[in-house]
Order: sequence, then C-alpha cells, then structure tokens
Amino acid sequence: MKSGIATGILILDSEKSIVDVLSIYIQSIGYDPAGFQKAEDAIDFIKVWYDSKKVLFAAILDLTIPGNDKPRSVLRAIKSTDSTIFTIAISGYSDRPEIIDPHTHGFDSSIAKPFMLADLKAILDAKSL
Repeated sequence: MKSGIATGILILDSEKSIVDVLSIYIQSIGYDPAGFQKAEDAIDFIKVWYDSKKVLFAAILDLTIPGNDKPRSVLRAIKSTDSTIFTIAISGYSDRPEIIDPHTHGFDSSIAKPFMLADLKAILDAKSL
C-alpha cells in the first residue's frame, strides 16, 4: 500500500467478474480497492469511508449499471462528499458522451472497455503525480 497518501479506489460495475479482476489489479499496484455491483452499496460505502476519516483517491464507475441514472447518483455522492476524488467513467460503449468528453459530464477521465490494465494504471499514475 502506498504510504502517506489516499489509496482507496471505489469500483462500480454490474459485472462481478470485472469488479473482481479490477480489485485484484488495483490491489497489486498498491491501492485499496472496494468493489461494488450496485450503486446503492457504493453510495453507502462512500458515507462510511468518509465518516471513518479515510480518503478515497479515485472511483471507477461503469456507466451501464442497471437502473435509471445509477452511475450519476454515485458520481454526485462522490463529488458532494469530496470533490477532489478522481473519477473515471468506464463503458463498453465507446461512443457514449461521457467516454468521449468526460469533463463535460462531471468525470475526470474515461476509458472504454475492453481496456488494458496498463492503460488504467497510466491514468491512475498520471493523477497521482
């Protein structure tokens, strides 16, 4: 784990296999992953994490979570809790507006699925500099 800095990374994806793979990878590069398949669970986690005085470094949010506006509700919860948390939109639909222009849609970065884990690491490393 990286010492002295925020290391928590929230992962939200409706596919358990993606949450599992990203969690293992995130941990292997020195971060503390917290993976969820449901937006409600991710929002509850954000509140608990913040109340425990821990700091989230980033959140990786899949845009195709079932339910109306689920990823946006998580994004709002993150930004209202701590606007410095680095948010990354992910989606299998590379033509989604959030993937093409993440900043306009409230995200800090984006990456289209399928992606190489090294590409995700490059995004995280660029933010942590």
